[in-house]
Amino acid sequence: MQNINEIEELIKLISKLPGLGPKSAKRIVLKLMNNRDELIKPMAKALADVYKNISRCKICGILKPISTECNYDDCKIVEKRFSKICVVENISDQWSIESSNIYQGYFHILGGTLSSVGQRKEDLLINSLVERVKKDKIEEVILATSATVEGQTTAYYIQDSLKNIDIKIIDENNKFLKLNSVGEIVCKTPLRFKYYYNNKNLTKNSFIGEYFKTGDIGRIDQKKNLYFISRKQDVIISSGKNIYPIDIEKEILNLSYIKETAVIGLKDKFFGEIVFAVCVTSSKNKNIEAKIKEDLQKSISRFQMPLGFSFIEKLPKNNLGKVQKYILREKYNKKNFDFTKNLRKILN
Repeated sequence: MQNINEIEELIKLISKLPGLGPKSAKRIVLKLMNNRDELIKPMAKALADVYKNISRCKICGILKPISTECNYDDCKIVEKRFSKICVVENISDQWSIESSNIYQGYFHILGGTLSSVGQRKEDLLINSLVERVKKDKIEEVILATSATVEGQTTAYYIQDSLKNIDIKIIDENNKFLKLNSVGEIVCKTPLRFKYYYNNKNLTKNSFIGEYFKTGDIGRIDQKKNLYFISRKQDVIISSGKNIYPIDIEKEILNLSYIKETAVIGLKDKFFGEIVFAVCVTSSKNKNIEAKIKEDLQKSISRFQMPLGFSFIEKLPKNNLGKVQKYILREKYNKKNFDFTKNLRKILN
């Protein structure tokens, strides 16, 4: 009994780790206690060594030996020289990209996002990123932040922090729009890439003069604040109306029994496209679809209401944790759902 306080404290600490709760923490502690010499002793030493010898670089955010002094002019961590830099939120994002072997260049780890709870702008390594871009003569900055509102907000803040950037909004005819108008976000910056490899047509269609078409929908207000609304390819055009999935996803995620959701547009013979929601739920309610619709009636318009739902164990994501909506669109369009069949019969 005399060690119960120490055990409880260890359980509390382990339960704070991502993906672990009190029950999982208790099982881990029991495993450790049953293997004191094989696990606890070497683990305690390893943790002490990491705490004593390893830290995050205050300039780029990657892990380094504490004894290694970092400065902008002479990086002791990365010996090779690159012309591009990939900006990610956390070290785990860096590891995911490295394991995929699809990228060769510098990394810059912010340490979170601007809107994270308790995260101050000053805590993120944005100022040092701007300095690195200047000092290292970086030609390309890849913003690999998450597809969440926080991730996109951080990405746009970084864009605004880099000099010589001009952002505008255009319509479907590539005409510049006035403030507060919703359209595609385009930007002019010396950091943009030059062209798509072996694809002249895509390169031509991706630029308006010196402005690059981002594929994002947004608006700029009177104070020149930029608001991200949706990816252009994700916008659902139903009966002539533009429907932005993120507005619906926010409300669905407010429901306590929904873990994740992705709202997509499916082809329809009457509306052109209909709203379809793919959800991951913790509920065992057999009438969950009706429950969701009932709850959503209070927060979204009728034309935003999903006509169909699908409930799966997990959403398809890429190495950066972004939901791959194109996979969902392909999967559910192949099922040839006809949600407006009865409506067409009535009207005919």
